[in-house]
Amino acid sequence: MKRKQSLVSVRLFVSLLTASTVINHLAGAAQSMGDGPPPPCPNIERLCDAPPPDGGDLIIEQECTCGPGEWFIRPTRPSLNPMLPIQGSSVTSEDWTTWRKEWSASATEGSVQAFVSVSGASSFGNAGSRTHTQVASYSSGWSELWRGKFPACPRTVMLAATGGGGLTIAAACAALQGCGASANATAAGTATSRGDASAMFSGLTIHGTVEFSGATHSTSIAGNFGGDVEFVAPTIEGSVSSESSWTTEGHGVATGGLSFTVSPDRVYCAITNLPIMARWTGVVTVATGVTVDDSGTAAGAAQATVSVTIN
Repeated sequence: MKRKQSLVSVRLFVSLLTASTVINHLAGAAQSMGDGPPPPCPNIERLCDAPPPDGGDLIIEQECTCGPGEWFIRPTRPSLNPMLPIQGSSVTSEDWTTWRKEWSASATEGSVQAFVSVSGASSFGNAGSRTHTQVASYSSGWSELWRGKFPACPRTVMLAATGGGGLTIAAACAALQGCGASANATAAGTATSRGDASAMFSGLTIHGTVEFSGATHSTSIAGNFGGDVEFVAPTIEGSVSSESSWTTEGHGVATGGLSFTVSPDRVYCAITNLPIMARWTGVVTVATGVTVDDSGTAAGAAQATVSVTIN
């Protein structure tokens, strides 16, 4: 929005009037002054829900001179890995063992996902193992800057950090000696701007293994395969499959998951003439490993998604 007037009066209506109503009064009050122009605008940052200073009235007047000029948005060049979505599958045979793989990954300016699945089946008592890891990440942002004569004019700023994500794992193996599968998924991300419009999460991880023991003729299952439990971190909230371990006769199959969202209080609302910079990043890693032997079968899969931005 262009600021053609060099004289601006800011009327801050705390708790009673919205920030947009304040802007409508920018020109009027200054014209009523007869003792010359107000002083240049200082750095201004009045939060929308800020209480009156010094126990004063609910209406607080601050008159100052700014501009002329305008605020403009400068996007940050995004960094995406992979640059283009990837997806693939393969079926290979080696030493009478057949391996199947599937994988995918994609990244945009505000989200990222990765998936991998590996399964194996041996014949005639042959053995083998395979692993696969997939990583995806993104970063982006923007800046709101003043273009014109300083000091910059105040304007309404309303920002929110939003987003969420999810992780899932699965592992299975047949009741045959040397069979095992593991799966892991992790996620991390940050979103920063001014005030509370920010979020950060790291170390979000789920993992699990399923292994058959020929000595006990049972399958051991361990990892995030328990019941769902709620969790609350400083800027996110969600649920995750709890850590657990047990054994079962015969073959074993287990799945687990984690889901989260950015807390709804991650917002910033103010009348300010300060520049704003917003940045956000996200990264996910999924991996699975499979071992087969003695004409056995096993499979593992993992998937992760993250979406976090400043709007």
